[in-house]
Amino acid sequence: MRERTLKQIRDRIRELGELRSAFVSDEALNVEINQDYLELYEKLISSGSDDYVEEFHTIPVVSGTSSYPLPVDFLKLIGVDIKRSDGTYLSMRRYTKADRNMYSQAGSREWTQYRVRGNNIVFTPEPSWADTSGIRLLYVPVPDELSIDSDTMDGVSGWEDWIVYKCLIKFIGGKEEGDPAIWMQLLSSTEGRIDELLMRDRANPDTIRDIDEEESERLWPQFGLP
Repeated sequence: MRERTLKQIRDRIRELGELRSAFVSDEALNVEINQDYLELYEKLISSGSDDYVEEFHTIPVVSGTSSYPLPVDFLKLIGVDIKRSDGTYLSMRRYTKADRNMYSQAGSREWTQYRVRGNNIVFTPEPSWADTSGIRLLYVPVPDELSIDSDTMDGVSGWEDWIVYKCLIKFIGGKEEGDPAIWMQLLSSTEGRIDELLMRDRANPDTIRDIDEEESERLWPQFGLP
């Protein structure tokens, strides 16, 4: 982890671009820093590098309740796990709209499927069981806004420079005598570095899922019925 504060990022922009406060206020810089931070964050997510920011959220299951609120910082769902009665977890599948009633009579937890609907996640069949940690979500949270000088972001390996150069292109390019060419070159170089390092686990990259095997595990659980 390479934590950088909002102030450190802002100071670096001012130093490299020789930006005086009279020309660009702290408030204006903060707005652009946050905008570019969000863009960098989305770049990581869209490339499949969710593991830089992913988090778990536990849902206490209540018998007779099928809809539960998503985490307040929810952005994107990666996966849903259901806990079997022996304490082990099984990956849950997402049901299609056409199949929303297919398993309505099933009694086993293994048949439970989910769908995100608005700000809630809905399960079918409606749980007839209860468990304080019955379901867990693996998800991507919304990035925190950098609002005060001590707020931090993880620059990973100097990736905060991407934000610095993006801001300099905007502010230097907006000056009549400014030439953003050098910052554009540095931005391109930094972006190339980021693209090269996005995959964190080269030893065991993601593989194609075997849906038939997953369904077999659901129907005939490895450790017996719940």
